[in-house]
Amino acid sequence: MTAAGFRDVSFVEVPAVLECGRDEFIDFLAKSTVRLTMLVEAQTFAARTAIHAAIRHKLTTFVTNDTMRLPLPAVLVSGIKCADTA
Repeated sequence: MTAAGFRDVSFVEVPAVLECGRDEFIDFLAKSTVRLTMLVEAQTFAARTAIHAAIRHKLTTFVTNDTMRLPLPAVLVSGIKCADTA
């Protein structure tokens, strides 16, 4: 940001949680990530099934009572654009 001409640059972590039903996350990924969706769809049916199973397995620690709560914190960056002095 400084190299781009900003001053008083600050970074703040913003907590966020994706909350959805246990079985809705694969659909969420398919609708929100174009490149990942294309890569998965290019696989065989057996491979897609294995990929989906692996994703569900990895996310089980975030599931309680059929609701998944996946922490997805963001970083908010801000600064003041300096006027050109040239």
